[in-house]
Amino acid sequence: MPPPKWLSKAPIRLHTRNQSYGNSQPAYTFRKGSKPMKILMIEDDKLTTEVIRLTLEVHDPNSTIFFSEKGRDGLESARKGPFDVVLLDLGLPDIDGIKVLEELKEFCTIPIIIVSARHDPTVIANALNLGAADYILKPFNLNTLLIRLKDLTTQVQTSEGVQIPTRITED
Repeated sequence: MPPPKWLSKAPIRLHTRNQSYGNSQPAYTFRKGSKPMKILMIEDDKLTTEVIRLTLEVHDPNSTIFFSEKGRDGLESARKGPFDVVLLDLGLPDIDGIKVLEELKEFCTIPIIIVSARHDPTVIANALNLGAADYILKPFNLNTLLIRLKDLTTQVQTSEGVQIPTRITED
């Protein structure tokens, strides 16, 4: 199976703690001493989940990421929680991601980042109006995802009830 089109456009630079690649530096690192993140990713594309898993493993090795390929399984996992953030694709095989977002917002207050190939402004506006903290359009740069995760989880860790700024990210 060929990789998704969006992945071929996304530059991937993975760095480990014991390797150096010339003068390049990781564009993003989680601050030392920060609480490890617990992330729920609801995504049906195995390549996408593997790339994000590897990226997080390198940049935040103490964090844990849980995967659900179906929306209903993701909802059940979210109920069992707790998670610091949810990464949600809208094109799921069993239920539309917008419906998953609506149901998640009924019982949890954690930030939800939509990671989707749906570029329709109406869909984007609807997701943000329903409470998504951010909307990242595929194809996306992995550094953008890491920075948004850091932004959201830092705000959640430092203050309860902070209004999280919403923005749409397109690379």
